[in-house]
Amino acid sequence: MTRKLSFQILFLILINSSKAGIYCSAAFTFVNKCEFTVWPGIFSNRGTLPTSGFSLETGGSKIINASSSWGGRLWGRTNCGNDSSGKFSCITGDCGTGKLECDGGRTVPTVTLAEFQLDTVPRTDFYDVSLVFGYNLPILVTPQGGSGDSCVETGCVADVNGACPSELRVTSVGGEGVACKSACQAFLEDQYCCRGANNTPDTCKPTQYSQVFKSACPQAFSYTYDDANTTFSCTGAADYTITFCPFSNASQPSSRGSPPSTSSPGSTSSSKGMKKNTKIILLVVSAVVLVILAMALCIMRRIKQGKREEKLHELLTLEGYTDTYELDSSGAKNHDLRRFTYASIVSATSNFSSYHKLGQGGFGPVYKGKTPEGQDIAVKILSRQSGQGLLEFKTELILISKLQHVNLVKLLGFCIHGDDKMLIYDYMPNKSLDFFLFSPSTREQLDWQQRFKIIEGTAQGLLYLHKHSRLKIIHRDLKPSNILLDENMNPKISDFGLARIFKQNIDEANTNRRVGTYGYMAPEYAMQGIFSVKSDVYSFGVLVLEIVSGRRNNSFHQIEGPLNLVEPGSSGEKILLWSSWIQH
Repeated sequence: MTRKLSFQILFLILINSSKAGIYCSAAFTFVNKCEFTVWPGIFSNRGTLPTSGFSLETGGSKIINASSSWGGRLWGRTNCGNDSSGKFSCITGDCGTGKLECDGGRTVPTVTLAEFQLDTVPRTDFYDVSLVFGYNLPILVTPQGGSGDSCVETGCVADVNGACPSELRVTSVGGEGVACKSACQAFLEDQYCCRGANNTPDTCKPTQYSQVFKSACPQAFSYTYDDANTTFSCTGAADYTITFCPFSNASQPSSRGSPPSTSSPGSTSSSKGMKKNTKIILLVVSAVVLVILAMALCIMRRIKQGKREEKLHELLTLEGYTDTYELDSSGAKNHDLRRFTYASIVSATSNFSSYHKLGQGGFGPVYKGKTPEGQDIAVKILSRQSGQGLLEFKTELILISKLQHVNLVKLLGFCIHGDDKMLIYDYMPNKSLDFFLFSPSTREQLDWQQRFKIIEGTAQGLLYLHKHSRLKIIHRDLKPSNILLDENMNPKISDFGLARIFKQNIDEANTNRRVGTYGYMAPEYAMQGIFSVKSDVYSFGVLVLEIVSGRRNNSFHQIEGPLNLVEPGSSGEKILLWSSWIQH
């Protein structure tokens, strides 16, 4: 009797579980209504799908089943093909794997993204269409079978490429617009990327560029914090149809010539003579205009080259730095840096491949490379659009070339190619301290002996900057991401773009331009602009607290008690570390 009752209970549980959607899966139906082939791409951040990339002909469709807990991004790639070596690539939406499948891809391409998180809340799916990274194709997401007020279709069905500003436009070989970058990808500035001092909804607002996306596609995410009425949800078992070019007759970019003109068979000999004379005159005038244009271009190129040489001379001299310790007795440059050719950097980084990208700094991306001699290097590229790029380049180039310490990152050289400026550093295989400190999967690798070693090494490097170097240096941006770790986990202070040089007889200075990272700034610097050696000491103190606790100083939440590591709460609570010390 007991056994029979157990089977009955198990049967009821299975029935209720199936009704609750535990054993259900969602089906994604991809439909291509474009007048050209689309190659859908898939990134999974939770669970997996049977495929991560495939080809979809015009008018074709394909169904892919996903588990009820899958999460990820879907998009369409265009103008794809294999090169002579068999490597697969696309003009828009390329996922960087060199093959049809996108598994293992590391880059989020400039595309219209459909984002899904299935069953995030029990029996509830969340989805949206995002233009945060850019736009390339019209996409429509249509749910079937779900319920709820926000279980409706959404998408971006307008042709944004036609309204794309020239500075954001991605063009094909024929010069036609095939995609539209986001302002963040185009300019890499904090105000467009919602990072740094602009990393909250209050400080990162819509820009003229995000408004281009928003006006064309009001239901889609136009920038990072554009979350009002852009996220949709379905309760219960729902399937989804993703349609490319749902309403428009988008045509694949191509180069088309004008049809040849025809002449009337009744033309007279006099009209032929007039046409011949007109052609001669046009040829002569065209030749003269071309000669004038060629001369003007040569003159402009010489002027531009002269300005470029003048700028290069300014970069490679110590003009603007008046500390007498900076110049030797002859007034010459007191540093010995290798000037890398642009071709050597392109070769070292495999043409700046996404596989070699190490990260994104405040002024531009960083790539890993290997010199012909076999030495691993890190290439820091300063963004052309950064208003501080020239100042940072000059500061970091001249400053680090004069500093020699085991706990400071080593600058190997630089490269200048047109408007591109690059700094070449010794490669640090263990990345930065924040990678180990704040990641649940890597923080256990830092035992107390290693943490003490990192604290001690950072302190030694800071003491050298403040006291023992020929120059008195205030770093102004000391934080875990600027502490690099070599193969032996030795700390190296890096990123001197915001550093300031002090004369030996000066203890502090004042500035109206506050730079750095909030949370690590000393109060007197953040509020009044006063900075000194003590500013770095404050940042070092915050860094020590983070190393000891394993927590970011302003990125955790609790219902009661202190709000961060180093400041009391609004009701006067003790700081977290002091509270923890008293309790334990």
